[in-house]
Amino acid sequence: MEPEILVDHLRFIATKEQAKISDAAISILVRASEGSVRDAMSLMDQAISNHSAETTAEEVREMIGLADRSRVLDLFSLIMEGNASSALNELSSQYADGADPIIIIKELAEITHWISVVKISPNTADDPTVTNDERDRGLKFSKSLSMRSLTRMWQMLLKILDEISFAPNAMIAAEMAIIRLTHVSELPSPDEIIKKIEKESLSIEQRNNEKKKSEKGSSYQPPIISLKNENLAVRAEKVIEAPLQKFKVFEDVLSLIRFNRDMKLLVETENYLRLVKYQPGRIEFQLTKEASSDLPSRLSKKLKSWTGEYWGITIVNEGGGPTIAEQRNKSTQDLHVQVMKNPMVKLVLENFPGSIINEVHLQKPEIKEAITDELINNEEEWDPFEDND
Repeated sequence: MEPEILVDHLRFIATKEQAKISDAAISILVRASEGSVRDAMSLMDQAISNHSAETTAEEVREMIGLADRSRVLDLFSLIMEGNASSALNELSSQYADGADPIIIIKELAEITHWISVVKISPNTADDPTVTNDERDRGLKFSKSLSMRSLTRMWQMLLKILDEISFAPNAMIAAEMAIIRLTHVSELPSPDEIIKKIEKESLSIEQRNNEKKKSEKGSSYQPPIISLKNENLAVRAEKVIEAPLQKFKVFEDVLSLIRFNRDMKLLVETENYLRLVKYQPGRIEFQLTKEASSDLPSRLSKKLKSWTGEYWGITIVNEGGGPTIAEQRNKSTQDLHVQVMKNPMVKLVLENFPGSIINEVHLQKPEIKEAITDELINNEEEWDPFEDND
């Protein structure tokens, strides 16, 4: 059942039963029931029976074992600010008040998902199961936080939830999770790191040249580029060369696959991939109808495994050229057409009816030149169909 309808239904039941329960408590019950009318009514009956006066949101949270949503939002805010010390204190405070560390981590994941959805569609913030304070804070977070940081937070929380079951103590695992999350929130994105390196690399080489001129005879020590808020250093060599520059054309990628003897991937790449655009580290192509859906991911993983560098794979629906196999077949057909125009070949086929050309092998330049010279020198002396009797 939709949350709005379920909230109204619980209010109606509470009024009929002459039970006092706050709107915030009803919202928590609806959220905990996940749309199940039976579960929601069972939880409300349990909450009402345990309290003679008005049932509050705090009492419902304690009964269900949920963390205080507003305090989890406080913790979320401290994490995204990179304030590890205050975030750990807030976690300890909630734990002291009876909150389950695993529940807190799950609540953080739910909040991250909710804010991500609100960022894309702000109307989703108008959820009856969300309090006004939570709604206002969620909208504020959705405007101030980037989608990149939210998706990174979501991925890390999922991994943490998967690892927390193996930890010796749930609180210890939660504390380590908070430390990791706060430090990652400060890290620049990969794109920002690349831009920083590219911006600095040109000026570095200029400074190195000036230093070498002023300090002749001294040993050369490559400088270090330090990135803010990162325990990261990139040593700039005298000549900066991209590690994938040796794969200048797509044929070099095919040679790499062939060298590693992955024949299945080679056959699929040559037959089912229509190249649109290529540059070292990035391949854009269109798949044929016969291609398997996992071909792009397998190709990307293999190239990263063989080169040690990430390869960007982009799939488009149009604009692809002929496959390698189609190009090879066309070249073979064109070569056969050229061969059929050769006077000597024509003469052979005329004298041997039913003969066909199966394969055409191109001679090496030096052999071709030697044979041509020999034929020219003996043109009048040799006739392959001359009667020698």
